[in-house]
Amino acid sequence: MRADKNVKEWRVLAVGDLHVGSYYGLAPPRFAVKDEVRGQAITIIANSAQRNLYGYWMDMCDTLCQEGRLDAVIVNGDVCEGQQYKQRGAGVWTTDIYQQADVAVDLLMEIDTECYYVTAGSGYHSKGSQGLPAVEEYIVSELIKRGRKAVFAPEMVLEIGGKRVHIAHKVGVTSSTGFRTTAIAKEIMTLAQHAGEDQYGPIDIVLRSHAHYFVSVKTENMVGVIIPGWKARDEFALMIGGTWCPHTGYVMLKWEGKEDSHVHVEDKLYPSPAPACQTITHRGGK
Repeated sequence: MRADKNVKEWRVLAVGDLHVGSYYGLAPPRFAVKDEVRGQAITIIANSAQRNLYGYWMDMCDTLCQEGRLDAVIVNGDVCEGQQYKQRGAGVWTTDIYQQADVAVDLLMEIDTECYYVTAGSGYHSKGSQGLPAVEEYIVSELIKRGRKAVFAPEMVLEIGGKRVHIAHKVGVTSSTGFRTTAIAKEIMTLAQHAGEDQYGPIDIVLRSHAHYFVSVKTENMVGVIIPGWKARDEFALMIGGTWCPHTGYVMLKWEGKEDSHVHVEDKLYPSPAPACQTITHRGGK
């Protein structure tokens, strides 16, 4: 992509929907959480889907590290699964969202970057007890404690490398693959209509997550992307669509640091970390 070696190439990684804490979400192969009652560590062993997700995550980190340190990482919400209060805690290895967040911080620290920009996820996954801030805000504070630069906002316009990026978690979701571009195209057009200085201002890149699938749309002035997630197909996916399978992976944004440079969207989608459903072979008589 790079045409002039004397011009800086900006490299920004965008990830979202890690859902750390879910048995279907990203997790290290083996880790410990604290039993608050007994004051002891409980060892958690990841399942096969989680081990596959972790392998993909480390492949991402290793691949990008070989290309050099990233200018920034955008972490676009739903970093943790949350308490799953509607299911009374079913499907999570702990209902303590801050223990989930500590594991998420360990995973984010694997990325070779100095700076993270983090947005809030949906309330169901991001909020804990009444009055507590979004778990992503806690994650930012922990990244800072570990020597990284990190910024949190519910949504944000990030000015970086001469580009302005609007980042927010939620976007319209459809189980119909034929209409997946509609929601992000609407986001592009809405921001174009609110480009005044007292509103969002001119935007070059629009980033959304939440849908757990990858979509990229480009107009003459803007690029819109729905970022894939890091969660295997779960019971909720079965409920919203019997044949709907999420995408797993990340998005790299690259552009040259000069006026009117084009933004290149590079997606990396991994194979499903687990079969979509159980396969049963009939073994009856003739």
